[in-house]
Amino acid sequence: MKLTSGQIILLITAVLATAVIVFSNRSPISSPEKAEYVEQTVTKEDVQIEKALEIINGGGQPMEGILMLKELADADEPHIDAVFLLGQLSVQSGQLDKAVERYSQVLEIQPGHIDATWELAMLNMKMGDLENAVTRFEHCIDEDKTFVNGYFFIGQCLEAMGETTSALEAYKTYLPLSPDTIVSKSVEAIIKRLEVGATGADDVNP
Repeated sequence: MKLTSGQIILLITAVLATAVIVFSNRSPISSPEKAEYVEQTVTKEDVQIEKALEIINGGGQPMEGILMLKELADADEPHIDAVFLLGQLSVQSGQLDKAVERYSQVLEIQPGHIDATWELAMLNMKMGDLENAVTRFEHCIDEDKTFVNGYFFIGQCLEAMGETTSALEAYKTYLPLSPDTIVSKSVEAIIKRLEVGATGADDVNP
């Protein structure tokens, strides 16, 4: 089917919106308040993680750093930061199943870990587990209002699931929270497309 120029524009704006939102991940709805000073004790595990990251990012032998993280992550008492970092490294290397395992491990250790919940939701969406993705995005939004991009991704999941009405509601909730004009216009285009589609369906099936 040949696309009209209008359809092509809508498609391009939708792709641009998704790209901007994916790379921004989550957007604060207001400036963060000044954090209170909290004295923290640096442990030997923290030093080991820092050293591992220096090795991984320093252009040397990254596997050496990864093995240091694995030692901490797979200990009798796993270090949660090491587990989370291994999840991120697995995503970067395209090992999504391993990333799911690591983020799930984080949540076993600390069920309220919001960043692991978000990352797992993103993986669920990417891997087609849309219902779990929606549930986890909703949890992130409920727990932390800076995860406003969750509304957009909920809309993406619901749209893919064929739940157009609910998808529209999610997009419309996200629209006033979108980070800039380009994204706003793109989301408006998605909403218009879905509304036109819903009207067309009503005309066909009165």
